[in-house]
Amino acid sequence: MKLDETKSHQLELLPSERPHVEAITPDLVARVRRQKTFLDAWNYTQKISCLSDKKIYSELELTKSHWSKITTGDASPPGDERFLKYLEINESDIPLIWLAEARGYDFLSMRRHFASDLERENHELREENAALRRVAAASLMRGAR
Repeated sequence: MKLDETKSHQLELLPSERPHVEAITPDLVARVRRQKTFLDAWNYTQKISCLSDKKIYSELELTKSHWSKITTGDASPPGDERFLKYLEINESDIPLIWLAEARGYDFLSMRRHFASDLERENHELREENAALRRVAAASLMRGAR
């Protein structure tokens, strides 16, 4: 069965199974910081991801009723491994950003642990490369004068 153009366009409007992902930028951190409570940040995570309630509560193995209580503040978000799973489902660290910023930490200056020595070495080489580029650019600027 071939879809006509109208039906095809309507299918594009259906919610995606993949979350919308936003890069962690100073603008995103500022928007997260404006969330008044952790619950607001929790719900903002889902708003940004554009995932349906059903997608999230089913993957977290919660009932629809319990999920509704969490999103309205009548129940707390999971405090077990499902908290991390929520971050993975939404592909977002927004709740962590909110917690860090609320406690006075600068989330953008925090670093993740590296999973392997190869990742650590890669990161160190990239930092060294960036530093060398800055020195070379400054040297060229002085030489151009």
